[in-house]
Amino acid sequence: DAADQVVQGKGKFEELMVCSHEIAASTAQLVAASKVKADKGSSNLSRLQQASKGVTQATAGVVAST
Repeated sequence: DAADQVVQGKGKFEELMVCSHEIAASTAQLVAASKVKADKGSSNLSRLQQASKGVTQATAGVVAST
């Protein structure tokens, strides 16, 4: 929602940055918690880590594009 507001000229870039950082932080927290609970060598954990990298790249791309 923050990204839409910025693109439309109705939102602030700072809000977009905060949202992007919150998304990245929440994703990192999910990965950390999953590492504690997942079995060693878990394929699901591996997929989650790959998805986390994608989220990091996407949030960085959103911030860089505005």
